Amino acid sequence: NAFASTKLSSLVIYDKVVNIGASAFNIDSLKSVEFKGTSNPECGATVFTSTITSVTVPIGYTEDNFCTEIPISEGSCASDGSKACWYTYNHNEKSMKITGNGDMIDWTTRTNVPWNIKMESISTLTVTKSGNIGSNAFNGATQIQSVSLKTITTIGNYAFAGCTSMTSII
Repeated sequence: NAFASTKLSSLVIYDKVVNIGASAFNIDSLKSVEFKGTSNPECGATVFTSTITSVTVPIGYTEDNFCTEIPISEGSCASDGSKACWYTYNHNEKSMKITGNGDMIDWTTRTNVPWNIKMESISTLTVTKSGNIGSNAFNGATQIQSVSLKTITTIGNYAFAGCTSMTSII
């Protein structure tokens, strides 16, 4: 444990980091991790503790680009990278929440969405933001069973195409 006995509560990892050793940040006080830049560091086993409640990755990326065992991941789905549209994915519950008060990006394909790697594992989706769901946002999310869209005014093209398990829209 590279940082044993420290009281780090948050961590920012920049582009120049190319390798993070096993258990490097496996400390109970660590609650949030932010990856800045687009490099994909190699990560050893149990790099982070399971007490992390927030992970932020660059727009267009998912937590799978930046070490896989992180329990909660989040990021922007707004065109300017702001929290006007923000997603949070809970790996343990296989649930996603979209919050904010701005419009979501219209993606040209499903592979462009920041949660693409988790697309087929999302089982529930709750949207509490106002505005829209962008084109292709959940296209091919075959495991989504339940969707809550109470605050949405516009749904983009192919936003839920291929959601073959969907049984409930609220």
